[in-house]
Amino acid sequence: MAQYSWVLGVRPIFHHGLTLFGYFETDDIRRAQKYLAGDETNKRWSEWMAPIMKVDIDPTTDFPYLLPLQWHMD
Repeated sequence: MAQYSWVLGVRPIFHHGLTLFGYFETDDIRRAQKYLAGDETNKRWSEWMAPIMKVDIDPTTDFPYLLPLQWHMD
C-alpha cells in the first residue's frame, strides 16, 4: 500500500512556527482524492480548521501538495 504525507501549518496567531504532517495510506491516490473532495465530513473539518491550519493546495490536483517518501521502516 502506498503512503502519502503533506505539510500542515498552524497559523502564527495560534502558535509560533508549529508545523504538522498529515499522513495516510491508500492503494489508489486518485480515488482517495476524489472521495475526500466530495466528502461532507472532510469539507466541514476543512472549514472549521481554516482559521487555525494553513494548508497549501496544489492547483493541479485540488489537494495538499504531497511530500516525497524520504524513508520507510518495515
